[in-house]
Amino acid sequence: MQESTLEASMNRMADGQILNPGLISARSWWLATMLCRRHSDLTVIEYHPGGGQYDCLGLYSAAARKPVIDLNRDGSIHRHLSGEGSLPWAEAFAGDHFDMVLKLERDLPDKGPIHTQPTSRKLLTYRVFEALASISATERFHWDIRSTYVDTSGHGGGPLSDPFTAFPGSAENRNSYGNHLLGDAAYGFWLLSRQNEPEFMVDDHGILYQQGEQPVDLYKSFDLNGRKLWCMMGKELGRYLA
Repeated sequence: MQESTLEASMNRMADGQILNPGLISARSWWLATMLCRRHSDLTVIEYHPGGGQYDCLGLYSAAARKPVIDLNRDGSIHRHLSGEGSLPWAEAFAGDHFDMVLKLERDLPDKGPIHTQPTSRKLLTYRVFEALASISATERFHWDIRSTYVDTSGHGGGPLSDPFTAFPGSAENRNSYGNHLLGDAAYGFWLLSRQNEPEFMVDDHGILYQQGEQPVDLYKSFDLNGRKLWCMMGKELGRYLA
């Protein structure tokens, strides 16, 4: 079987239908966020191995200094520390939805006690993305959430320049943050678009960037709204939720 055919088969449901890309995107963000909330060692990255052939949310382990899980939205779920091979996306939708979290974390390098971490600035960013991806999964136009650093594993790519020009305060913060785990701080800035139109940016520090406006500290708003995610999102992102 050709590789492209094999990868496509990973997205098939039992009746042979192809899973909706919006559903896979939403589930990838849910899995990535849940794993990061349970394992403080992990950071979400986006990269495209093979010179852009794959579309991966990677779970990067600071201890292992490499991605340990790839949630490839164009193919399957890869566990780099496991000898058990890839998992089809259809399995992430079957049975108890939390089973996949438990299965994936068995392959993580962190073997300490597992408990849900308090929501940090980074986790708040992931929780916002997971919520937006989930609510738009069944809409006609879902949110496209992309890192401003296009990582094609050494085959082209690089940081995007337009978002840092369009969104006030983002360029200054990128310079002030210092390096990301993978290098350029642009890895930790995320552009959110619908119908190929950029709407806003959020960085891993929980800062919201909007065109023609000053940055908004979502984490401070989260605290002021009783640390309730949807209360904060309604206040700060309500215009984008309609």
